[in-house]
Amino acid sequence: MGIRTIHPKAAKQKKGERSVEGTLSGNGYQPMMGYKPPNKDKIATGDVDAEAAGFLPDAVGDNVKIQGYLLPSDKDIVWADENDPTADIKFDEAFKTAVKPKSLWHSSYRSAKRESMRTGKPIMIWFTRTGDSGSPLCKKLREEVYAKSDFKAWAKKNVVRLKIDLSPKVSQRGENGEILGSDTDKRKYAAALKKRYRVLGLPSVIIESPSEGVMANYRGYRGNPNAYFANLKDNVLTHDHNYQVWRKKMAKKGYREWTGTNGLETFAKLARYQAGNLILIEPDGNKLKTNESQLSKVDRSWIANEKARRVQR
Repeated sequence: MGIRTIHPKAAKQKKGERSVEGTLSGNGYQPMMGYKPPNKDKIATGDVDAEAAGFLPDAVGDNVKIQGYLLPSDKDIVWADENDPTADIKFDEAFKTAVKPKSLWHSSYRSAKRESMRTGKPIMIWFTRTGDSGSPLCKKLREEVYAKSDFKAWAKKNVVRLKIDLSPKVSQRGENGEILGSDTDKRKYAAALKKRYRVLGLPSVIIESPSEGVMANYRGYRGNPNAYFANLKDNVLTHDHNYQVWRKKMAKKGYREWTGTNGLETFAKLARYQAGNLILIEPDGNKLKTNESQLSKVDRSWIANEKARRVQR
């Protein structure tokens, strides 16, 4: 395909009229004198060729020139983070169904963190020890609280559960979701998390909000399961309120809810867009990639409006 060139149609210069190009005034650039723009009504009816008249087309393909300059094709234009437009982005796949834990509790902090960030639910991290050398208090807490049907129903709806078992014989997943094979690897992984959260005794339960970080730390268990469970629910209610306030603040910074065609959701801002491909950044800096075709109708409509807004600027 050859290069198409768009030339503005210049009106005839009247006698005694000077042609001035690029003249500056207090309000910006003066229009080029001697140039009479074509009638827009005639352009709309097709009586005048918009491109020949010097108007840019709404969609720009390959090899289009105007005034001797090659225009970038629409597919080559990238919306990028203005603070770091050339960043080398490493990303996860957005709206990809996560591997569900085999039990009700995650064993990988990374997978629990991702679910927490994308659902807005706090992580409930249970440091425990099971097996022959298990902790009697851990066993008592499990039997009196966590094994009960009312706790399970509440937890499924309100929290992301993560169990860090300090017994090396228990299957555990690492920071990147990989299965830790050796007992040594399992011990190192659990010990690192134990140090991060300053766990001094067992059982210990941490409530970590995706917006506020650690908001509660339960050490030990003295019995009274009803009071223990009530305190958990109170902490999560506090989180729910604070999280909604935080989301409103983040919305002013460009974050919004994105929904995949498979129903999965994430709270993120658009960092880059090119030819239907998107890079989304979650509030914790995690980067995701997806395609416009994987988004809900509402999200596709938002993108279309954003395109129109950017063209008008």
